[in-house]
Amino acid sequence: MVTTSRQQASARSRAEEEFLAAQKKSKAVVKEKERLHDEKSQHVAGLKAKRLAKEAAERRDGEALDGLLPRQARLHHPVDDLRAHAEASAA
Repeated sequence: MVTTSRQQASARSRAEEEFLAAQKKSKAVVKEKERLHDEKSQHVAGLKAKRLAKEAAERRDGEALDGLLPRQARLHHPVDDLRAHAEASAA
């Protein structure tokens, strides 16, 4: 079977249309991935800002307490209580 130039042109035209549609779809997928990445980045940045604000507030509160509590109370650690209890139980 011999293909005519009209059939070749038609086939070429269909192939080009399919190619352009595939490119358009690919661009849409890339754009959607970028949008999702941006949303995730903004979410993570918000969480980081909240964490840093919380740490700063805790630091300020700790510094405020340092001036109010006696030195011994500032050095107290819960592990010390466990050690003292273990030593008392062993003796």
